[in-house]
Amino acid sequence: MARYWGVNAFGHDASLCVVENNIVHYHKKSGDEYLNQSIINEALSFGKPDCVCYYEKPFLKRLRHLYSGDFNNAFSLLTPKLHLLEFGITTPIKYISHHKSHAAGSFFCSDLDDAVILVADAIGEWETVTLWYASKNEFKKLKSYYYPFSLGLFYTAFSKLYGVSESEFMRLSKTGKATHYANVKRLLNKNLHKGLKDYNNIDEDLPCSVQTVFVDWLKDALTPYKSLSPNLIMSGGCAYNAEAVKELGAKVYNTPGDAGSSIGAVAAFTNSKIKRL
Repeated sequence: MARYWGVNAFGHDASLCVVENNIVHYHKKSGDEYLNQSIINEALSFGKPDCVCYYEKPFLKRLRHLYSGDFNNAFSLLTPKLHLLEFGITTPIKYISHHKSHAAGSFFCSDLDDAVILVADAIGEWETVTLWYASKNEFKKLKSYYYPFSLGLFYTAFSKLYGVSESEFMRLSKTGKATHYANVKRLLNKNLHKGLKDYNNIDEDLPCSVQTVFVDWLKDALTPYKSLSPNLIMSGGCAYNAEAVKELGAKVYNTPGDAGSSIGAVAAFTNSKIKRL
């Protein structure tokens, strides 16, 4: 059987995994956006990889950086191939789309025979929300939503405006009322990549208003696909919103953020269930 490395780098929570015989033998985060020699050495202790699966498609991401005016990243000379070459790794690389890595990592690490999968985060390459259906016989994308629309950026912008972390903002949402629902919803389709500076209704009801808009949008997006499976999986950074996961009746498998996408990239490439030890 082939030995696969799954790699996630250049974003946040860079990670590397070793998968062989459909078992994750190693998975570790580096602590920043880059791999390091320690992680590489630990992975090499299981043997050299036959194939490296990378968690997103760099060219598409660079195009989006260019579109958004992030020219430093758009024209960066650092690539996954060059980053691995720093450590002497010359193995061929297979590139998997960001959201497919999320979706595959969640489903193929689960014990479910089929599921609808909702992936929501800040931004992949261009996709910000995707819906998938997976079973023993198929794995297909149902719907995509693209940048600059982004539920993840929407939630982050309001959390920063309120001066708290996203997890604290979610916790505070349980105490207020959705009195600003209409005003908040009007901003849902606005490009909030650089945050919010012109919103003034900041009080104890803001977290509840944002959370309610956030969950309602997810419910509406899921409605056309609920009949496909009794099982719903949520992945991507938005899956850390435990209140939304609970209200949607979803399950979370693997590590839903980008750190888990190293495993997801291998799962997507092999199209097979993977067991975590």
